[in-house]
Amino acid sequence: MPRWSWSAPSALLVLLAVSACVPGGRTDWSTFPASDQALVVPAPGPVAGPLRIDGDRLVDSSDRVVVLRGTNLVKKSDPYLATTVSESTPGEWPEVFDGDDFDYLHEMGFNAVRLGVWYHRLEPEVGTIDREYLDRVDEAVRAFEDNGIYVLLDFHQDVFHGMPDWATTDAAAALGDDPPGFLASIGWAAQYMSPRSLRQWGDLLGDVGTATDPGVSMWEALGGAVAAMAQRFEGRANIAGVEILNEPFPGIDYLRCVLGGCPDVERRLLAGYQVVIDEVRAVAPTIPLWVEPIISAPHYGDTTMAAPVDGQVGFAWHAYCSGTDGGTLEPVGDLEEARCNLMMETAHSRVAERGAAWNAPTMMTEFGASLNPLDVNLVTAEADEYVGSWLHWAYGYYRSDETDSALSRVYPEATAGIPGRLSFDRATGAASYGYRASGEPGVTSLSIPSRHYPDGYEVTVAGATVTSQTDAAHLVLAASAGADVRVTVRRRN
Repeated sequence: MPRWSWSAPSALLVLLAVSACVPGGRTDWSTFPASDQALVVPAPGPVAGPLRIDGDRLVDSSDRVVVLRGTNLVKKSDPYLATTVSESTPGEWPEVFDGDDFDYLHEMGFNAVRLGVWYHRLEPEVGTIDREYLDRVDEAVRAFEDNGIYVLLDFHQDVFHGMPDWATTDAAAALGDDPPGFLASIGWAAQYMSPRSLRQWGDLLGDVGTATDPGVSMWEALGGAVAAMAQRFEGRANIAGVEILNEPFPGIDYLRCVLGGCPDVERRLLAGYQVVIDEVRAVAPTIPLWVEPIISAPHYGDTTMAAPVDGQVGFAWHAYCSGTDGGTLEPVGDLEEARCNLMMETAHSRVAERGAAWNAPTMMTEFGASLNPLDVNLVTAEADEYVGSWLHWAYGYYRSDETDSALSRVYPEATAGIPGRLSFDRATGAASYGYRASGEPGVTSLSIPSRHYPDGYEVTVAGATVTSQTDAAHLVLAASAGADVRVTVRRRN
């Protein structure tokens, strides 16, 4: 999870990367014919797992299009798991998650978390799985399931922290871990450019043999850990999938990747992913898997990475504006806001293109690592236009009333049909959503976070019937097959 401080050199790289990019088109149904043929059917609930990937959609067991929104829970020190069962304090990583924390998620309208898991804890030696750690992950997943929260299992790393010792070859271990002095302004993420880090990533992308067992390649060994995790959670109702590797770094080719693309590096990364995917499918044929492009894409540079050979793989991505990362609540200038806006528009456009090229769903699994609300405001508004899934970085960090207000939004968590246009104005609480109902009668559920509607809300709907109770946290609509539906929500005065 790199947090690049804004500096003149990095600014130049980003501006070069985005200057030629134009945001792409979005689904836009500007009009919806009214219909009085709505059909009332029983509601299955907000989202009904298990989840699976169907072409470019993440769907639930009722074949409804699912949107996941929530937060990251990534513990970067012992016990390397944000386990369940003390109340976390803003600015501290929670080691445990209790009832107050679940209440917060529900108040925000969140339905998902990205739970950090770690290769070095799960597979401390090549081919050896720590079952006790796996059991603790299972306990956490069950607690989230009991509270109606979906879990994306994220194999995390930062500058190779969290990767097993066997993933660092003797040649890499012999090198220094100090980055070049001229990159000091970037902060801790400059360590990615240390001699050791460059060699570590070069070895991984080259799929060399592991340090302790050269007969087993890096990706083969990692695949064993992912397969063990996937097998444990195959078919589980509240699992959104497994993310294979957080923010893969292209090593010595980083600058080339930002400035002009690096398809050769992407091919090596894809080959590694494919090794892991094939191992997983031998034991877990249906669990969704998620893969990220190289760390600089899509917000700094573009990606043309091809899709893995598997129908249950989605495209995971991150969006950071850098200039406000880790910043304060102080507003930024117009130029910085315009630059960030362009970056977010460009990133979403590129991701939409990758999703279409892959015929796969996309999910923004990190964004907004700052107390400054700019990133959150820009990203969430842009994501609404794409009706996109996202997971904010991170619970216990970068939280304020302002950011919480921007993150808590009305959104369609399960759509029985084709999603159309979504909008939400947190200042007024006005929200609208349109969709084309599927070929069979079905129900759609929208998350209505209570923090924006202290006195309740009013609903206007065309093409469907409201079947949920007044002021319910989940607004449920029943529609006839093929109906065009439009719903608006407003605060009750």
